[in-house]
Amino acid sequence: MPVKQIVTMGEFSRGRIGCHYLAGLMLVVMCLFFISGCGFKLRGSQLDAAYLPAVYIHSERGSQLSVELYQVFHQAGIEMVEQRDLAIWMLTLSDELRQRRVLSVSSSGKVQEYELHYGVYYTLQDNNGRVIIDRQSLTLLRDFSFSGADVLAKADEEELLYQGMQQQAAQMILRILLSQPNTADANDSGEKSEVP
Repeated sequence: MPVKQIVTMGEFSRGRIGCHYLAGLMLVVMCLFFISGCGFKLRGSQLDAAYLPAVYIHSERGSQLSVELYQVFHQAGIEMVEQRDLAIWMLTLSDELRQRRVLSVSSSGKVQEYELHYGVYYTLQDNNGRVIIDRQSLTLLRDFSFSGADVLAKADEEELLYQGMQQQAAQMILRILLSQPNTADANDSGEKSEVP
């Protein structure tokens, strides 16, 4: 006598949900393949900077932002050159500055909070000396709570905040360069483009 298999409603529902889940998962995978085939990149993926020309960074001695930019540009696939005459673009950094100002004090007059200020100026030129981006300023701010009872730890925290601002500044400059047309082929036309 054949044995009847009894399927409860819960098991049936789980099976139906499982099939729907697999079907949905396959649909998502197919969509991702289609999107990647069209050349679209999801937000947060590595920026495609392969089309940018070779870049030379000119900065003041000891510029920490230039070190950060070298890392960011390298990760983005931008060709970096050590000699100015080998570059198509020259990025100049100047007046890199760290400052802080008091935001609040306690009733006894002790500082409780600072505002950290990081700023830099930058320009971008091509290898013919034409200005692509005229001198622009980039400024970032962070609030920083301070305690005189733990000065060393707060000093480390302050340095980490400055490093974070430098990393953000490097990413912002990268995006600004990515927004510029490649002028390597347009130099003969004498065109000039600037950031508004």
